[in-house]
Amino acid sequence: MLEGNYVEKDAKEVELSGKSFDDVKAFLRSFYPNMEHPLNESNVLQVYPLAHEYQMPLLQKCEEILLQNASIFGHGGRCPNLLIKYLCLAEKFNIEKVLTTAMETAAHTEFSSLLSDENIREYSLLSEKTRLQIAERRIELLEKKESSRMDKSRDFPKLLFGVRRSYCQ
Repeated sequence: MLEGNYVEKDAKEVELSGKSFDDVKAFLRSFYPNMEHPLNESNVLQVYPLAHEYQMPLLQKCEEILLQNASIFGHGGRCPNLLIKYLCLAEKFNIEKVLTTAMETAAHTEFSSLLSDENIREYSLLSEKTRLQIAERRIELLEKKESSRMDKSRDFPKLLFGVRRSYCQ
């Protein structure tokens, strides 16, 4: 709208109905010259929907930040609430790379933190398909971990016998 061939492009005023003041302010600050508010992991959630709606070049930068942070949040219990917000945004706007990365991160995140009282409402907004994919991936990871543990426990008697044999000689 602001840069494409839209009626509003040359208008002196553009009505932004349904937009919160804080979201519009964060959006304008993210690209307006000489502003000290660069795009980051916190304001990208406010900026992306507007950048998408108005087809701004800023969209690419938003997606880079989302992708970069989708792989960080959640690991070790870091910001699972932001991870869930990233999942919701990626799902809503069909940002495939971000959705895939965030789902993988969520699969490595403890369910207790994803489904905490603080996060359960937003997590339940995710589609059943996304929640199922996260759960399936989590099961795969747990089975792989368990299989590895079982292999090690099977090797323990051999290891113990080998240690006893070398110790007794």
